[in-house]
Formats: sequence, structure tokens, C-alpha cells
Amino acid sequence: SGMACASFGRLTAQVRTMLCCGVVLDRPLEDGSLDLDATCYRRELKISGVILSSLEQLLEIRFPPNEQEYLAMHLAASRVLGTEELAAYNYSHIYGVLDEMMDAIRRTLGVDFQDETELRCNLAAHLVPMETRLKNGVYLENPMLKEIKAKYTFAYNCAALAAGVISRRYDCLVRDDETG
Repeated sequence: SGMACASFGRLTAQVRTMLCCGVVLDRPLEDGSLDLDATCYRRELKISGVILSSLEQLLEIRFPPNEQEYLAMHLAASRVLGTEELAAYNYSHIYGVLDEMMDAIRRTLGVDFQDETELRCNLAAHLVPMETRLKNGVYLENPMLKEIKAKYTFAYNCAALAAGVISRRYDCLVRDDETG
């Protein structure tokens, strides 16, 4: 079962990478810079360089220099950071957002998650790539959204309150797919 999960994880990562490559190949080539923390996403920058070099050779085309950053951003935006990765970077602002989220849930629903360390760490690991998506206008589709809303109403309501905090902090709309 552990090997099956690991194999599925690798397959999922490969499919996600192929989809990101499709985004790069399908979009109009533009010259512009993205809001990507290069120190945090070194791995994605390196992987995207290898992928684009391979695509250039295979398809006999040339990508503008910013395409590596664009592909890296898509890879980074779809990946949840591990606890060690999160600890290695200064994301104190993320914990400020978490405090506000927890406070909104406590005030509105009467449930206090403030001392739930594991929940806070998991949320922080999800918020970093979400921040990348929001800053760069990357939207993910959540195929389980209807099921989540129907079966996990309380959790979804908590997430909707948290999304309100994120919307205010980042001055943007957080889509339902991101909330679910």
C-alpha cells in the first residue's frame, strides 16, 4: 500500500508537470516578470530549466528567458511545501494571516483552533503556494468542490471564513475552488 501511494504520488507529479508544460506551450509568449520567490522555489526553477531545454530540443523552438520562471511558478503554485521547507524560509507574514483566520473562525463559529499546532503547520504549508497563485493569477480547479460543500459543510464554512481574511489581506478574490 505504501509503494502504491508513492507510485501514485510520482504519477500525479508527472501529470501535473505535463499539464504545466501544456500551459507554457499554449499561452502567447509574453515578456514580463512574475512575483516568484526565487530563494524558495530554486528546485522548481531548476526543474523548469531542464524541462524547457528538453522541449526546445524536441520541438526545435526557443522560449524567451522568462518562460523558465513562468513554468517554475506553475510548478510551485501547485505544490504544498513540506514542514522543513517552510521552516527554512521567513514566512512570518503567513503566520499573521493564520492568526487572523483562526480569530475569524473563533469569533464567528465559536471554535478555537489557535492551539492546534499541526493544523497551523499544514495550513501554512498550503498558504505559501496559494500566495504564489494569488499574486500571479493562477487558478486551480477543485474537482471535489461540490462534494466538499455537501459532505464537509463545517470545514467548508471554516475555509470560507479563512478565505475572507485572505481576500482582505491580499486584496483579491479567493475563488470557491481555492476555498474548497
